Amino acid sequence: MGLIFRKNIGIIFFNIVVVSMLTAHFASAAWTGPNEIVSGVWGSGNDQFGIVYEDASEMFADISITSEGKIIVRDGVNGRLKIFNLLGGLESVIPYRLNLHATELTTADMFGFTGYFIGYGINNTDYYFRADQKKYIKYSSTGQLLQTYTERPLELGLITEKKLAPDQYKVTVKYPDKEWGMAGKGRFPGYMRDLNGNLYGTGETQVARFNDCGKELSRMTMPKTKVDEREASFDWGDLEPPPPKVLEEYGSPVLAPNGDVYAWKRTPDKYSIIKWTWQDDPNPPANTPDAPMNFKVIPWATGLMLTWQLSPQDPGCVANYEIVRSEVAGGPYSALTTVSKGLMKYEDITAEAGKTYYYKIRAKGGIGYSDYSSEVAGTR
Repeated sequence: MGLIFRKNIGIIFFNIVVVSMLTAHFASAAWTGPNEIVSGVWGSGNDQFGIVYEDASEMFADISITSEGKIIVRDGVNGRLKIFNLLGGLESVIPYRLNLHATELTTADMFGFTGYFIGYGINNTDYYFRADQKKYIKYSSTGQLLQTYTERPLELGLITEKKLAPDQYKVTVKYPDKEWGMAGKGRFPGYMRDLNGNLYGTGETQVARFNDCGKELSRMTMPKTKVDEREASFDWGDLEPPPPKVLEEYGSPVLAPNGDVYAWKRTPDKYSIIKWTWQDDPNPPANTPDAPMNFKVIPWATGLMLTWQLSPQDPGCVANYEIVRSEVAGGPYSALTTVSKGLMKYEDITAEAGKTYYYKIRAKGGIGYSDYSSEVAGTR
């Protein structure tokens, strides 16, 4: 990520995106914290962080984290990179030159600092994206440029989205070794994996972690920005008011290789790096798919045709579908057939003419089965 400008309360990630005001002030129970691991006052000393006030804008440092577990603080005001470990220990300070009014560093692309971090690859590699060149750049954990791509590499996950309803989406994230399927309200701007293979939805103010079947384990929302309401409410008449004084502000969440979350925090007096630590939930959601939807039976010339909508986790963790049948409402049922994932119909050619049958269907995947669908009946 790059340096940050502030203007009229909006936060602008340098050469990247505009971030809206933060709205919530809590974190999910699955992440504990935040704890402050780095802290320094504003200034130019080695233990300080630079800030510049220009008109209605402010410029100060941002952070990214490499797959090797290094926190990179890009302090462009003081012309240096400060390298910390994940516990907050300062390891090195690297000077560089930066034109404060330009959008690019004037030195070589060390650790991708002319782009912004978008994900971890296999074998401890890091990917950055250059918006100006529309290129994906792959680096080693020590900052060596390995390869560039004009298309998003499969190693980062290929994301497809389908709008099911005004506020309902189906999202599929496909990697070389695994595929996730998720459905629900809203969607995240991005998705990425940690080095343990866990999937996260990432955004400017939120991050969520999913299990292997695409069910959300936990979500955290960044704390709310606070401004001096007294200054904000002052009547300036015909004059353009200055931006309200920021009392407390936070950067977007940054995912560490182990699933912990970091962010910068700034107040009028100091700049900090804070950390939320991931804690496994003792009672996580079931690592199984959801049932297929809209199960129906239709009389057919040669039998009874069964149709359904795919489980939200297909494609994803669904392996197949199991259909059961009974000649009595409510069962008992016996296994009729198993059909492959991705299929949405099956013809029961063993159904006898004039007889009524009762069916249910469920998905298999993860560590077991989904619930059964509601029972449907049909007469051939």
